[in-house]
Amino acid sequence: MSFHEIGGWAALALALAQLLMLVGAAGRNYGLWLLMSSIGIVLGEALQLGSGYGRFLEVHIPLAVILVGGITWQILWIVQHPRSRGR
Repeated sequence: MSFHEIGGWAALALALAQLLMLVGAAGRNYGLWLLMSSIGIVLGEALQLGSGYGRFLEVHIPLAVILVGGITWQILWIVQHPRSRGR
């Protein structure tokens, strides 16, 4: 198992953990968009793994850029909206 492959599985595990924590914090005001984007990130990570194993680089590489952009967008939104964290 290569380092790249381990990183892919770790990214999927983290995306699933994020989604589970978001569902667990359902009482907080995160908004529907964060739930939907988290589901999209999990699905994207699964597609990322599949396209990597299948060597579909036409999908694998651009999808990685899109996923990094989506995760960055989520992080920036959470940092900029401290009330959404339940404080």
